[in-house]
Amino acid sequence: SFINNLSLENVIITNNFADWGGGIYCYYSGLSLENVTIIGNSADYGGGIYCADNSNPNLINSILWNNNPQEIYFHYQYSPSSVTISYSDIQGGEEGIETNDNGIINWLEGNIDANPLFADTLYHLSSNSPCIDAGIPDTTGLNLPPFDLDNNFRVWDGDNNGIAIIDMGTFEYDAPPFVSVNGEIVTNPSSSALFQNYPNPFNSSTTISFELTAKDAKNAKIEIYNIKGQKLKTLDVILSGAEGTTIWNGNNDSGKLVGSGIYFYKLKVNGKPEQIRKCILLR
Repeated sequence: SFINNLSLENVIITNNFADWGGGIYCYYSGLSLENVTIIGNSADYGGGIYCADNSNPNLINSILWNNNPQEIYFHYQYSPSSVTISYSDIQGGEEGIETNDNGIINWLEGNIDANPLFADTLYHLSSNSPCIDAGIPDTTGLNLPPFDLDNNFRVWDGDNNGIAIIDMGTFEYDAPPFVSVNGEIVTNPSSSALFQNYPNPFNSSTTISFELTAKDAKNAKIEIYNIKGQKLKTLDVILSGAEGTTIWNGNNDSGKLVGSGIYFYKLKVNGKPEQIRKCILLR
């Protein structure tokens, strides 16, 4: 069956073969692709995406790589098609798109043509991938869920420059699991225990406590993040044996008070994230 105006988010399309459109066959349709990875597909025409008869796919924050013989192919007759691409990694750039003089390429800002440098066969990004924090800076208006295909935060500061920008592709690099309703995430429970802050909700200040259970655990610190994944504050901690406490006064590293809302505090031990909990600030 055929579906018009399909939207795909956080999807991987790989290892397919067809006569037309190894990854996607788009016929007389508007197609929205957000944080989609299309890789390793093949076809007689249009290994990645095949467009025919007034099709108008729109790609953002996506990766098209190693699709043969073309990343995107326009049918040579019938009504012309168009493709709109922004903040995406397309192998070959515009040259990877064959229009057959029967359509338009809207090549917008933020696109790159660089090896995504995947870390594994599941197409997670490696630490030096050019796709990290390379997506659209403002995700307002996108239909993305708050988590990626691994149920990790969809927008995160993957390159640790203090600015959280969404990655290209299906997975967000180095993002922690998306927080559950009860506010707790345990990523390495054998080496630490992070307790709920008190009071919570809080108005002016709140106390955060934790316990280090691994023998080699040291150099602990607490980091505060907003719901966009931007780091706001690094807190000094007081250690008494394996137990640690710190107080957050609701300000950022510049000393400016932050507004009411939901925030996340992360325990890092030996430079690695251990656990995250959610807190609520009410001014």
